[in-house]
Amino acid sequence: MSNFFTILKQGFVRGISEASQTSSFDSLAKEIGYRISKPLYYFPFWVYFIIVTLLMGLAGVFTTIHIELLNSSIKHSNITLGLATYFIALLSSSTTDLILSTREDEYDREIRALGIGMILLGVGLFLLSIILPKYSFCPFVYYIPPTLGTLVALFSWWMANAHNPNLTDKGTVPKENTIPRPETISNNEEATRKYNI
Repeated sequence: MSNFFTILKQGFVRGISEASQTSSFDSLAKEIGYRISKPLYYFPFWVYFIIVTLLMGLAGVFTTIHIELLNSSIKHSNITLGLATYFIALLSSSTTDLILSTREDEYDREIRALGIGMILLGVGLFLLSIILPKYSFCPFVYYIPPTLGTLVALFSWWMANAHNPNLTDKGTVPKENTIPRPETISNNEEATRKYNI
């Protein structure tokens, strides 16, 4: 029996040694840092993030808040439900983009795992956003899950769009991947050979 534990200990030590040399956590941290910092200097990214993702995306929440303020008594569960539907829609689309878009680099697996983890966390926070108003008597508690979910969703959107060439890069799709326009095909011998026209 002690031989079993000795072998188990050796395997454990070997596994820790190998994992520490090629840690996925280090790779993930580097990629997250890169994706956070890369879009900071691109004006189109900020415009899209602030105007479309935040202001237009939260229009339903702002409308709900306005309606509740006009009522004699504020129903906090309506506001939290509006915020919850905003974050789950944003989170599901951005994490799907994060999971399905492949860049075929060394961080691809870690980013996909992060996307799956964020969607699972988001579903849990969404369910809490629906359940808590029914069982909690403190309106402040209502806002915790949808606020956390919104932060996770915005982080997911940022990660998914950090490499979006329409928002961050000045260039477009490389020319070797584009198909020539029909009017230029007949005059272009290289295109004729390349696309067997």
